[in-house]
Amino acid sequence: MKYFKFHIAFFFVLIFSCSVLAQDENSQSSSNIEKIKKWNEQAYELSRTDHEASLELSERALELSREIEYIDGQINSLLLIGTVYKSIASYDKAAEYYFDALDIARELDDDARISICLNNIGNVYQAQENYRKSLEYYKMSLEIEEKLKNKEQMSIRYYNIGVVYESLDSLDMALTYYYNSLLLEEEIKNYVGIYYALYGIAGVERQLGRYASAEANINRALAIVRSNNDLYGLAFCYNEKGKLLLDKSNYRQAIISLDSSMYYAVSLGLRQEVLENYYDLAAVYREMQDYKSAYDKLQQYVQLKDTLHGIEIGAKVEEIEARYRVEQKEKEITYLKEMNGLKTQKADSERRSRYFLLIGIFLLLLYSVIKLRAMTTRFISIIFISLLGLTIQLLIAYLLHIYSSAPAYSYLNAFADVFMYSAPFLFIALVLSERVLLRRYLARAGKINTELDAIPKIPSSETIVLDFEAKNDEIKLELKDLLLLEANDNYVAVYYCQNNKMKKDLRRGSLKMMEEQLVDNTAMQRCHKSYIVNIHNVNSISGNAQGYKLHINEIEFEIPVSRSFPKAMINKLKSQI
Repeated sequence: MKYFKFHIAFFFVLIFSCSVLAQDENSQSSSNIEKIKKWNEQAYELSRTDHEASLELSERALELSREIEYIDGQINSLLLIGTVYKSIASYDKAAEYYFDALDIARELDDDARISICLNNIGNVYQAQENYRKSLEYYKMSLEIEEKLKNKEQMSIRYYNIGVVYESLDSLDMALTYYYNSLLLEEEIKNYVGIYYALYGIAGVERQLGRYASAEANINRALAIVRSNNDLYGLAFCYNEKGKLLLDKSNYRQAIISLDSSMYYAVSLGLRQEVLENYYDLAAVYREMQDYKSAYDKLQQYVQLKDTLHGIEIGAKVEEIEARYRVEQKEKEITYLKEMNGLKTQKADSERRSRYFLLIGIFLLLLYSVIKLRAMTTRFISIIFISLLGLTIQLLIAYLLHIYSSAPAYSYLNAFADVFMYSAPFLFIALVLSERVLLRRYLARAGKINTELDAIPKIPSSETIVLDFEAKNDEIKLELKDLLLLEANDNYVAVYYCQNNKMKKDLRRGSLKMMEEQLVDNTAMQRCHKSYIVNIHNVNSISGNAQGYKLHINEIEFEIPVSRSFPKAMINKLKSQI
């Protein structure tokens, strides 16, 4: 059992000697992360009321997030900063921060944040009246949210797409998206989303001349924002209420509603909403034939619009998007180059590992041949078994090569794979075979030893005479003192005891000549082509995978026997009992 364990240990050491493991651990400071989260939360709360304070906090959070490589903090800070810049109509800066956030989100493969970035970029284009681009980004975002089944975000995308279609005078499409948004918002009970959807629906119905329905929806929206003291909602809903009153020729009430919207828009810094109020007030004064007031409001509208929608700013946003796309393409090229480099390194590493494995397998097979040598002494048998194993491997490799679907899988690769995978099984089979043979021989040798102990010793008076080729060359001694005869080229080595000491004499002759002289002596048996042994002096027999070995106390070496000898010897021993 000890030898078997050694073989198994040798096998595993050989196979696993080429394995290497590595680990790399990274950590972040929890206190810094908490600071970043706190600053971003405060920035969000101030984003509608104090733009400067909101920007300061979110920029501080962004700086620390980059310093400690906190990705979540970076994305949240970038989105907050972009939102503040959009609300104050700095569209180029807003777009820049949104695209930076999108870049990180795509690197993380974070669909939820990718969608938010795409939606915000669409908001920038929509505010600039670039409806084609805004619709493109909104729909990309909606596709992601539908896949994520995020109803809250889906509703926002429906509303934004509705705004674009309304701006393009596709009123039926706009109404469809607004109603889809309202249904989802009512399902999740989000009051902000509900009044936004009602605000959008009222605007479309007003343009379609459905004033009663439009008024009911805008009044419902106003009731919601008043109950929640939502100043943003008041700015939007009063503006839509003023437009509805204008269309119904209720000019005084229209001015009151538009002035209320202007008040909240100015106080919140909603420059886009201020712009719309200027335009709508100019329209009301024109209908009232107060042309001076109408002209003043129109002048204010033109000046603010030139600021918000200047060609230069619009070009900057387009430029930022183009730069982002170029950077993305460059990153893809860099990534592909890195991947090719990694593939090359991986191929080199796999090649080296393959070489080491092949060397290990070769050593394993060499060891297997050594173990095969212990099972048979015939060189021809070893060659035959080895060639048979190789032929089977070549045949299996050929079949793998023929039936493989991989075009680059050559016959040489197939043979290498078969060679590597079959060698361990061959090794295990040889070890197990050796164990089986060893147990079998040990069991039989034990029985022989028991029978040897039961055989009576030969009489001390029996004398034998051995004649050799030289004239008058003979040896005369008692049979009990003769140990064995060994063939030694053209000589015979005679091992015998004299005065309790082992002697060895070389005499010219052959073992066959000795066998003929001893043919009638049952004690002297030829156990091997090179040995004739006195079985009465054999005191033990051992066995291994190669065969049996005879042991005589006075002889230091083991005496090999042929495979047919043990049974014949047992029969002769039994005949003397």
